[in-house]
Amino acid sequence: MQSLLLDNGTWDLVVDANRNLAVCTAPYAVLQDVATAVRIWLGEVLYDVRLGIGYDTDIFTNASNAVVLAREVERIASEVAGVTAAQCTLTRPGQKRRLTGVIRIQLNDGTTSDVQF
Repeated sequence: MQSLLLDNGTWDLVVDANRNLAVCTAPYAVLQDVATAVRIWLGEVLYDVRLGIGYDTDIFTNASNAVVLAREVERIASEVAGVTAAQCTLTRPGQKRRLTGVIRIQLNDGTTSDVQF
């Protein structure tokens, strides 16, 4: 499995030493694809508007719905090719209107890795 390599800081495309678009392979490609998938809002992907987290639902109405959001993140992460299980832990830094988290991913080969979003 290959994916276009994205810069960790800007989430933009990267070029290799020959000035071609850089690619990455599994397992890093799977982890990067998970991080990308959970950053998408429902309807944002023009070629498939069914992808993404539904922002217009009741998920963001109060703190008790953080569990619902975590389950939605886990569902989306589990749908990425190469992932067999996902467990999301949400964190809330001191800034308002900002929610981050860590997803523990189990890959097809049985290894686990953490993905921050």
